[in-house]
Amino acid sequence: LARSYFCDLLGVISSTGLQLSLMSMVTLSVARMYGVCRSLTLPGPITTKNTAIMCCIMTALVTASLIVAVTPTLTALEEFFANALYFPDIPDSIIPQPANKNQLFEVIQNTF
Repeated sequence: LARSYFCDLLGVISSTGLQLSLMSMVTLSVARMYGVCRSLTLPGPITTKNTAIMCCIMTALVTASLIVAVTPTLTALEEFFANALYFPDIPDSIIPQPANKNQLFEVIQNTF
């Protein structure tokens, strides 16, 4: 089967958005928990140091999301990640066909 780079791109965009959303929510939850624990102190002014820390955190989140999304598409790692299964006896269809258990077992035996 030919590799679809457009499909890879859509997968990377989708995975990046998902990972970025997940990591942002975790970061916001930790920041909120930290804020509740320090609720008895007065908030400080917005400084260059605080802005630099936020920029570093945002850059780290985007970088980590991109790494998680792009890693499965690397040619060197394509044997490690299973992106799809192809069954030649099942005709192409818009509606997904259930995989034949015997075909799947045969593919697994031949692969491993």
